[in-house]
Amino acid sequence: MAAYLGVHPKTLKRLKNTTAMFEEGIDYRFAGASTRAPLQWHLETTEQSFTHFKRIDPAEVETYGGRDV
Repeated sequence: MAAYLGVHPKTLKRLKNTTAMFEEGIDYRFAGASTRAPLQWHLETTEQSFTHFKRIDPAEVETYGGRDV
């Protein structure tokens, strides 16, 4: 799936784990009974979710300790 989307596999995993971009049961499922099982991705819905996800403007991110500009 990562190659299809043009991202690194670790990037895809990070996006799955840290954003609401992908939804279990719609974009992916586990290939076994455990959450440690490999993932199976649904090509069409995953591509739609990746394409239409609302990204954050870097200027709007609070850095908590960064310099005031």
